[in-house]
Amino acid sequence: MSTYNTNTSGNASSSAKDATDHAGKLVSELSDAGKHLISDAKDRAVEAKDMVVQRGETMIASLTKVIKARPLTAVASAFGIGYLVTRLARR
Repeated sequence: MSTYNTNTSGNASSSAKDATDHAGKLVSELSDAGKHLISDAKDRAVEAKDMVVQRGETMIASLTKVIKARPLTAVASAFGIGYLVTRLARR
């Protein structure tokens, strides 16, 4: 009877160790997959940021040219937009 208990105990211990090893491998694989997803998302976010910065710089350069070409029109437009925003904000 003690031999049966020893074998059963050994089999259970071996099965538990196998299950633990398998779970550890799964956790490692999931961790690696998560790291890749985060890295890809970071790369896409950096690309989007760079595109927004580039477009912003282009718009600023264009606006600067317009202001230099027609300064009075630019000041009058800014005044008019400020007035409209103020009127809308008071409502």
